[in-house]
Amino acid sequence: MKYAPVVATSLTLAVLACTGCGVTPFTSGDASSGPGPSPVNNTVAVASSANQTSASSRTQRDQSGSNSVGTSGVGGLSGPAGSVQAAPPPPPPPPPMYKLGSSGQKVEQLQIELAETGYLPLTYTPPTGGEPTQLGGRWTWTYPAIPRGLAQLWNPTTFTVLTESAVMTFEQVHGLAVDGIAGPKVLGALMHDLSAHRKSPYGFTFVMVSTHLPEQLELWHNGAVVVKTPVNTGIPASPTVTGTYPVYLQYRSQTMSGVDPSGHPYRDPGVPYVSYFYGGEAVHGFVRSAYGYPQSLGCVELPISAAQQVWPYMHLGTLVQISSASDA
Repeated sequence: MKYAPVVATSLTLAVLACTGCGVTPFTSGDASSGPGPSPVNNTVAVASSANQTSASSRTQRDQSGSNSVGTSGVGGLSGPAGSVQAAPPPPPPPPPMYKLGSSGQKVEQLQIELAETGYLPLTYTPPTGGEPTQLGGRWTWTYPAIPRGLAQLWNPTTFTVLTESAVMTFEQVHGLAVDGIAGPKVLGALMHDLSAHRKSPYGFTFVMVSTHLPEQLELWHNGAVVVKTPVNTGIPASPTVTGTYPVYLQYRSQTMSGVDPSGHPYRDPGVPYVSYFYGGEAVHGFVRSAYGYPQSLGCVELPISAAQQVWPYMHLGTLVQISSASDA
């Protein structure tokens, strides 16, 4: 089925209204910065010009012991008489922020740290004698058999959907807003994990769905395909999107309702093992008499027993790749 999820607590029972794919999946919790320092307000006393001060006034000042200046001050300046307002300091630089499309050495540094903590399926070897996260080293895949679709997502100096996946998983593990953006909170928590030698609790999962008949799903985890099952994808009037997307929302069970392309309403209670990856499209269990060809409204439907097998391997950030028949 294809649905737009109502905001609800993850992994809880919820009801969705079918509104197409116009869902904004993330809310950034790491992209704001606090206020900068207050400007310094320094004042500098300025004496009146000597040729404007009479001898008698100098004598009077000496007798009274006063060091005050006249009220005329300096022309063109505002503020207290005889004072100058200091220019405020420049604003602080924006905090570091890396997201889909970012590139450069800072992104490679981020990916070295994500690999070192087990959130990327790659191994980084630093230069001889260098620190573990020092640039200029060598990248290799952690596992010998890497799916072609996964290998094509990697770029050491570019923040790709593979990097976004790793950041989202990291955010879920650390209770941060899951938006796929590496800002100060993510970077700070990542440095803490590096110093504590803390690793990802999940390993790495990559879900591959082929719409080539018979349609099937393969779940690759830590170097091997551990689940393989026939599935149903979207009918021609409501096809499943192609491409690679991270899971952004999950429910253990939910009621799905809406209107199909023919205008007929539907309501399916208790749909199990739901993982949304694009708008209202999700991987989930669903009872059908047969599997392997288009029957859904955009979702990837699995037999209930297969969905139960897939569920423990999937989490926020898990990549789902949908390939069309022409890609086979």
